[in-house]
Amino acid sequence: LEANHKKLSKLSDADRQKEVWKIRRELFGEASEEIWANEKKYQSVTGTLKQIEDSKNLPVKEKLSMYSKSLNETFGKELPSVMENRRQNLMESFLKVVQEDLSTMSPQERKENLREIRKGMGMDISALQRWESLDAERDVRWENNEKYKNERQGIIAKYSGDEKERKLDEIRKKFYGEEAESVKNEESSGFYRFEQKREWGIN
Repeated sequence: LEANHKKLSKLSDADRQKEVWKIRRELFGEASEEIWANEKKYQSVTGTLKQIEDSKNLPVKEKLSMYSKSLNETFGKELPSVMENRRQNLMESFLKVVQEDLSTMSPQERKENLREIRKGMGMDISALQRWESLDAERDVRWENNEKYKNERQGIIAKYSGDEKERKLDEIRKKFYGEEAESVKNEESSGFYRFEQKREWGIN
């Protein structure tokens, strides 16, 4: 792998995997299937996620059904254990490929679909309620970020020097309270919260 690093880095993900497996089989024979069995399973799940991402016209409910079927076929009787240890990662992987669907929904539709996704991933009622509460908090935070961004742009366009800095300090305090100083430090380093990409159900 070290000797072929440059060559492998130039390949597509699919071709790189083929080449890596070729090397493994040459060196370890049939034992390679057992040594890297778990990796192969997760590669299968990744393949299903790619299919789901490419299925633009399918409803989210059908995409979730495809994903659930893939997980069951891939892990079989090991699935409960896998879900116990990796439920969050597996759910986020699915959420990432349905972001476009979620972003075009009304707030109520999005809430219902997020609930169905989490329910489909085996979450109980109390967990669903905690997630919905967290979603509501996140919505408020993102709305706050948008309001702050708009006021900030107005101040930068209108003021300069010490007056600009004073006004910016005021709106940071207004929108972020005790976090105002942290936000100021973030911006000094070039990081702006309002420029982050919203990922529904994730951040």
